[in-house]
Amino acid sequence: MVGICVVDDAGVQDVVLGESGVLAGMSPGSVLAIHSTISLEVCHQIARIAAERGVGVIDAPVSGGGFAAAEGKLTVLVGGEDENYEKCRAELETFGGNVIHLGPLGSGLIAKLVNNTLHAAHYALARDAMVAGTRLGLDEHALGRALSVSSGNSFSLNTAVAVGGFGVLAPMVGPLLCKDIGIFDRLTGERDAPTGSLIAVADEALQLFGYPREPTETAL
Repeated sequence: MVGICVVDDAGVQDVVLGESGVLAGMSPGSVLAIHSTISLEVCHQIARIAAERGVGVIDAPVSGGGFAAAEGKLTVLVGGEDENYEKCRAELETFGGNVIHLGPLGSGLIAKLVNNTLHAAHYALARDAMVAGTRLGLDEHALGRALSVSSGNSFSLNTAVAVGGFGVLAPMVGPLLCKDIGIFDRLTGERDAPTGSLIAVADEALQLFGYPREPTETAL
């Protein structure tokens, strides 16, 4: 198995398909695991080209952040043929505390896009809750601690509290969430999948972080 974990479509295409890309050095029967959160179109493009060389492809984006990565407890969301998944499962389990095969190629990416959009929406809601609580007279740090061990807790809130607030967090997560929400918005639009208030609330988080999507993106 060869695993790829770079930022976006262009990065994955360059690393895999470029003049000195990894695909050129892979043997028939091997499997390429795409850990990046990219568009389904690029994932399927790479799979078609890889198939011509006898190389399998799975999409296997990860979730959990730096803390989970350091502990080998990432969640790995896998899409792809059963045979390719089984070839990679042992390696994926070396860094994945939860390795979940969701279906055919692209299924892992869809799950990751759903997750990241919900994750962003949680940031917006957590920030609104913190603002309301402090305006009502509560200490911000005490409120953050209280919520993080109460029923209103979320991974997003915990992350913001751990790093020192939403301002500190913004440059870490803003650009990546902007990319992912854009992909998710286009995908749900193309497939007529209802999202309710999910994308609108996630976009509020991007505004909060200072990384709003371009008007042309939100209009698609």
